Amino acid sequence: MLRGLLSLVVLLGFIQAPHPYTILPGNTDPVNNLYLPLVVNVYPIIPPVGIFVLGEADYVGYPGDYCIFGYVTSHTQTAVYSVTLAIEVNVHPYCEPESDVCPQPYSETHYVNPELEATLPDQVNPFSYCLMYTKSSYGYGAVELSSYDLNPPNGRVSYPLTVTSWTKQGTDWETTVSGTVRNDSGHRLIGIRVVGIAGICSAKEANLPSTILQPGEETSFIFYKFMCPWINPFVPSPEMVEISAQGVAEP
Repeated sequence: MLRGLLSLVVLLGFIQAPHPYTILPGNTDPVNNLYLPLVVNVYPIIPPVGIFVLGEADYVGYPGDYCIFGYVTSHTQTAVYSVTLAIEVNVHPYCEPESDVCPQPYSETHYVNPELEATLPDQVNPFSYCLMYTKSSYGYGAVELSSYDLNPPNGRVSYPLTVTSWTKQGTDWETTVSGTVRNDSGHRLIGIRVVGIAGICSAKEANLPSTILQPGEETSFIFYKFMCPWINPFVPSPEMVEISAQGVAEP
């Protein structure tokens, strides 16, 4: 009898052993509690477009122009369309001499689109923005991506052209850049455009004899007056940063 009672106590002891789950206050159902380690993975969101600011230039004169130059590139393996950049502009209002109260500087946001509709992989898409100053003056702050589209507008897909050659001629103040581009896309391209950027001197579009190219066909281009006007501080003859060309596949 005593041996049977002892066996029952041992068995009940196993049944009433402490439960391996932690019981939270107010929780009467510990069996359904599942405790997992808290893991937070934070990955930076990479925008599809990279922005590169080359610099600012003060074109001496009165009134003068204060400009900013740069370009955007694609971080994706496909085209990015309709890029809009937001530029922070710092405004320094003119203060009358001996004035007791002067307007305070302030900031505002201006918007600019790069030269080309499509920002294609392995191409740069130049942008420039200028503000005319008189007595008030300006400065530029951050340049950020404001908007973009991964779909071609109206289904019009853009393709790059191959820049086969280019040369630069002229003086420090007035440079002519010419060359040729070829359509290696395999599509008949229309709306051909060639743009270039030369440091903090110029960002502009070239003149073309033809804006339609069959597959394998070439055309010449020329930038007239790819010039560096008098800049403070002085900037020598512009070094070509990049020439980009593209066209739209005919529907």
